[in-house]
Amino acid sequence: MDIRDRLELKFKERKINSPKFETDSSPKNVQKTLSNSDISKYVTGTYIPTKDGDIFVARHSYELDHLHGNFPLSILEKIEGKDLQVLGNRDQKINFNLRKTLFLDTETTGLAGGTGTSAFLIGIGFFYENKYIVEQYFMRDYIEESPMLQLIAEKAEDYDLIVTFNGRSFDLPLLETRMIMNRIDPVFNRLHDLDLLHPARRIWGLSLENCRLGTLEEEVLGFERTEDDLPSALIPDIYFDYVKFGDADPLYKVFYHNEKDVVSMVGLLFKEYKFFNNPLNDNAIAPLDLYSMGRYFERMRDYTMAQACMEKASPKLDGAYRRDSLIRLSMIHKREKRWADAVGIWKDFVSNEKIFNLSPYVELAKFYEHKAKKFETALRYSNEALSRMSNRRENDLTALRHRIFRLENKIKRIKEK
Repeated sequence: MDIRDRLELKFKERKINSPKFETDSSPKNVQKTLSNSDISKYVTGTYIPTKDGDIFVARHSYELDHLHGNFPLSILEKIEGKDLQVLGNRDQKINFNLRKTLFLDTETTGLAGGTGTSAFLIGIGFFYENKYIVEQYFMRDYIEESPMLQLIAEKAEDYDLIVTFNGRSFDLPLLETRMIMNRIDPVFNRLHDLDLLHPARRIWGLSLENCRLGTLEEEVLGFERTEDDLPSALIPDIYFDYVKFGDADPLYKVFYHNEKDVVSMVGLLFKEYKFFNNPLNDNAIAPLDLYSMGRYFERMRDYTMAQACMEKASPKLDGAYRRDSLIRLSMIHKREKRWADAVGIWKDFVSNEKIFNLSPYVELAKFYEHKAKKFETALRYSNEALSRMSNRRENDLTALRHRIFRLENKIKRIKEK
């Protein structure tokens, strides 16, 4: 019998399903074992008995028509059965099943991670019957880490996909490490994982000041937190004060912060999928965000979508973003051998753009030398580029001078014939 079988045998009788939290919430089930376990005075919840002690769990139930900002929680039903692979940026398909998806966020004793960091509050969200449920598992002291993690591991066994925000880099590795240290089978490595931070950066990284979840809530979801929230940087110290002095009063803000993180991921998942699936159908998408999507599709070698995004975005962009979008669009035309379209963009650059850009000159020189076989035209564009260059990298200058030298020799040989 391997370790996984032993763990399953040991804990199979302790598995907790969602409805039980409501039936076990009577006062007779609340058994406080620690002197500073007065969290229930400030946060509504119940104590879940385990072999290794009672774990405090707060539970929130949302109707599916509940509006979180501009989005009802039922919005994810629109992408039921869809493939979320484009968000995960991985090769494997992720068929979205609403009832098999677990949302997760942690509050920890430190923001840097490492083996000395623990998750003292683990919030999970899931759809059950006609509601969205948020459960928050709280570690009142370090001796409760193992039973708390075991409850989370048992809960995760019922799901296929776990959705986080920065979880791939922080939450999931942290929980896996703590589970291994507590001799608990790290169940998360068997699930598909979807980290919403990375697609958010690809979409809104240029248009927003930052891609923190709080910023995305306000700017993308239309949700504004109340004064009950607090900055993430303050959370570890609040927990340390609670453990050391039994000061539970500020903890309700930590629970609020974590709860809203778990709820916000629902709307953010839908919004990101909508953008990545077909940004052209969203009339509300900003030109700069559409440009960002075009760059992403270009990296993914989906040149059809990249071209469509750039063509729609470029007329509404200004400055460097407009110039870059046109250059990228021209290179897509070149790659697809649509020479007339590519040359048209390069010539417009050379004739109309006041800010010098080497690329159109070089591309025109390449086209007229290798495709059109008009060496004098290629030489003209090369000389014009050289005359306009200043403070360029030596490699660019060397390559351009070499091109000019080669073209002059070609023209000379033709004239000598």
